[in-house]
Amino acid sequence: MTSSPSQLARRINTAFMEGRIEDLAALIHEKAEVASYLAPDRLSGRDALMDALRHARRDGVYETTLYRVRELGPTVAVGTGSVRHRKDNHVIAQTQAAWLWKFEDEQLLRSAYYPSEGHACSAYDPNADDFELP
Repeated sequence: MTSSPSQLARRINTAFMEGRIEDLAALIHEKAEVASYLAPDRLSGRDALMDALRHARRDGVYETTLYRVRELGPTVAVGTGSVRHRKDNHVIAQTQAAWLWKFEDEQLLRSAYYPSEGHACSAYDPNADDFELP
């Protein structure tokens, strides 16, 4: 059975939050690319992304909550939520966030982090069912 982009996005977030690294790795394409409007560098490849995710989850440093995920096209979903940064078991920063996810063969091919759903949706091209990384 084929999963929808919104189902795949929720699986990725759940695996990340539960620290199930092996499950997470299975959901990420070997040529995955990830970018953020906050960072000048992109992560390219499954190994680089997995290293970053392991670091983010170490000792619960970063946590994400998805409030809503919806499909923009047959392979793309947009999600809104929040990101919390913890230190010494205390929340030291929290921000609203939006993500775009593009999937290929039920694996994450491209992901981008934006400050709002409006920013994320404006990056999506419905004619191509794709988006450019920031």
